Amino acid sequence: MDLAPAYLAPPVGLRHKITTDEGFSRRDPRDGPYGVFISHVNEGVYRAIDTGPYEHLWNQSTIFIMSLLWESNDQREWAKKQLISINTAIDRQNETKLNHPPGTGCIEVHNLHRAGIQLDLAVRDVKFYRSTARYEDVRDFVWERIQNRNYPESWAITRRQFQLHVTKFKSKSSVSNALDIEDGAYQRPNA
Repeated sequence: MDLAPAYLAPPVGLRHKITTDEGFSRRDPRDGPYGVFISHVNEGVYRAIDTGPYEHLWNQSTIFIMSLLWESNDQREWAKKQLISINTAIDRQNETKLNHPPGTGCIEVHNLHRAGIQLDLAVRDVKFYRSTARYEDVRDFVWERIQNRNYPESWAITRRQFQLHVTKFKSKSSVSNALDIEDGAYQRPNA
């Protein structure tokens, strides 16, 4: 199934940027449904200017990042615990070897966890509403985290990954006859 977008992002020359409270730039939400589905929560994490000391820990984290974004809730919780443990190791390294402030080079675990939950909802949006707006928002949100914190680009969300997630969901939902009563489309009116 091709994911023809129900939402088209503004062309590159027409996007406007705004500056956040932290001094980073991001797309202006007035240019489209951006920042509508997910917004940044400050976790006390700071950008690593020199990424060298953090790269080995970030590379170890890649599998956990992918679990946060694409796996089941149980696997997400497990990955979240692993990443919090890695953040503890990063802070220990900051204190003992690098003399950097706490939070420097740490991973935005909670923001990425929220992004994974939103990706599940984005799959639902494709299925029920034929809309990719939530996916576009979350993809840009994760890309901003990567750019603003100098994280590895391998953590980026790709359209191919999302399409595989949609296909997996469709094959799983066609096997089950269970009614999703949590979705507003299936709610019964109050009598």
